[in-house]
Amino acid sequence: MIKNSLGSKEYEAGGMLGSNNDDVIDTFFYDEGRGESKTDYYPYVELWQRKLAEWDASKITFRGIIHSHVNNDKLSDRDIKMAREILRINSLQSILMPIFLINRAEIVWYEVGMDFVRNLDSKVVIN
Repeated sequence: MIKNSLGSKEYEAGGMLGSNNDDVIDTFFYDEGRGESKTDYYPYVELWQRKLAEWDASKITFRGIIHSHVNNDKLSDRDIKMAREILRINSLQSILMPIFLINRAEIVWYEVGMDFVRNLDSKVVIN
């Protein structure tokens, strides 16, 4: 689902990651974004709020945001700032911030907290 949605774009798009348990990311909600920029992902916040309410009713926990980059496997300063704003607003300790690399069909995993950005040293190649 991630490859078919994020991999079908030539620019940044993204979505939310969720989990029915703490060990497995098993839920994905695709959001093409507001299309304001081809170099930054701007989510539809109102759409996310509605989807999060549905997830809450279904006992799905928000775990993070995945978004695409064409080829850069590093989080931008803007990515980190957005993650930390989500942490602050929702009183979370950390969230996952993986990047789907469009040109490589690969996911690079990051975790962001208020005082750290951690590469989880894990890549997933999608065929």
